[in-house]
Amino acid sequence: LLPLLGKPLKEVIRHVDGVGQELLRELARRAGLTPETPLDEAGLGRVYRALKTLVEDPSLRTELSEELRRRWAEEEKEALRKPLLEALDREIRTLKARLGDYQEALERLEEAEALRRRADLLLARLKELLEALEALYAALAHDLKTPLLSALRLLDYLERADDLGKERRVALLRALREELARGHRLTENLLALARLEARPPRGETLNLRALAEDLLLRYRDEAKRRGLLVEVEGAGLARGERLLVERALANLLENALRHAKSRVRLRVGEGVLLVEDDGAGLPLPLEALARTFLQGEGRRGSAGLGLYTAKRVAEAHGGRLFPCEGPLGGACLGLELPKGA
Repeated sequence: LLPLLGKPLKEVIRHVDGVGQELLRELARRAGLTPETPLDEAGLGRVYRALKTLVEDPSLRTELSEELRRRWAEEEKEALRKPLLEALDREIRTLKARLGDYQEALERLEEAEALRRRADLLLARLKELLEALEALYAALAHDLKTPLLSALRLLDYLERADDLGKERRVALLRALREELARGHRLTENLLALARLEARPPRGETLNLRALAEDLLLRYRDEAKRRGLLVEVEGAGLARGERLLVERALANLLENALRHAKSRVRLRVGEGVLLVEDDGAGLPLPLEALARTFLQGEGRRGSAGLGLYTAKRVAEAHGGRLFPCEGPLGGACLGLELPKGA
């Protein structure tokens, strides 16, 4: 220590290696020296006396040895603990990052599972729709073939029957016309549905009173043959595509003509057309009757397309087909459309 005389004690201690640092620090403490105290000859003498006392007194020597050993053990633990804690901290951060990745992967798996379930539902629904479409095509083919075959048979019979009277011939021709009309109605409904599938309806201002009167002229002979009184009342405008609205109204009118006992009435309002008859009323709820395939009592052919087409036309225009009540006491169906300007 002699070359270090005059330097602060803490600087002197730094020049001592290993265990000597702790020993010198303890001796300085026993000699009453602080780390800032310059180490002079007097201070060195005090350190020497402290060392001599320590050497000559076994109990002090043992105490110092145990104290130093305890300090060294704590320092060694701290020296080992610090890198261990740092390593643990790094491992925890890594695990947290991996946990975040696992959580994200789990969320993606859950999203994928949800998408798979939705896809399964969509495929199942699509399968049902395709099966329903195939059944519809089969029903349409059958319904279209039936009136055509009936018409062909009637024509064949008329061609071969030479001795028919006028009354019988008129009856057969009327039946022929009915069969052809059935096929025509089916074709008209199919064309209307095809238009709805291909594009939205075109909007134009429609005079509903004029449209209803034109339609009555078309069905005047049918009503007369059935002995029915058909009338129109009211007036109103609507927005819609004329051909589609005519087809929907014609379906409602044909339905009323089939079931009326003596009267059919068309009531016109702003954006609304009501068709009522004095028949037995609807055999089932309108929601059921407006589905394809389901046909009420007295109906045949057309795969139940009449009310279904009317409903689709109304909804495509932003309106609706709805049941109503009328003074005639029979069925009453309303076609609601956007009001005209």
